[in-house]
Amino acid sequence: MRGADSAKIVLLTGGTGGAKLVLGFHEESAPEDWAVGGNTADDSVVHGLYVSPALDTIVYTLAGLIDPAKGWGISNDTFVVLDQLRQLENDAWFALGDRDIATHLTRTSLLAEGQSLSQVTATLCEALGVGSTVLPMTDDRVETRITTSGGELSFQEYFVKAQWQPGVLRLHYRGIEKCRPAPGLLETIRGAAMVVICPSNPATSIAPILAVPGVRQA
Repeated sequence: MRGADSAKIVLLTGGTGGAKLVLGFHEESAPEDWAVGGNTADDSVVHGLYVSPALDTIVYTLAGLIDPAKGWGISNDTFVVLDQLRQLENDAWFALGDRDIATHLTRTSLLAEGQSLSQVTATLCEALGVGSTVLPMTDDRVETRITTSGGELSFQEYFVKAQWQPGVLRLHYRGIEKCRPAPGLLETIRGAAMVVICPSNPATSIAPILAVPGVRQA
């Protein structure tokens, strides 16, 4: 894999929607010709596991593992662990498949060893045969928080658990002011011939990336 700063095209994206355009680039061009900068503001800790939905969707798409019907998760995954969690009366509202859990276990373990999210993402890409560079927007913790008529929720709580029903009063990205762009992200953007904003949610997927200090200016 060539370095991210050698990519000619940079795609900034969230998960499900943007992954379709990312797949198009994957099918029509060489992996070293482009790189992906992914949103991490909807990352969550679920059952003690660090889950990065947008990055996982991009990586699974490029690895040929994505469930095409749902647009997220791994195709033909099973949910034995999830069923058992519910049997044990856990509040298992976030659907993690068994093979998907293996990804989150690996990420959580590597992060606990002191690796950065960028390093972990590169490791997952290599293990799954992804040749293109996939970068998180930041290695620091940033979280989309939504103030609703029923209180403040994380993005996943609002979108998945509450099924986007509460009225939205305010949206903000906790930690965005103090975060730093992931290593190589600004250099990759500045050195690219083209920056593509993928068809992802403008408020919860694209705006957090552009709000990372230095990204919009780059």
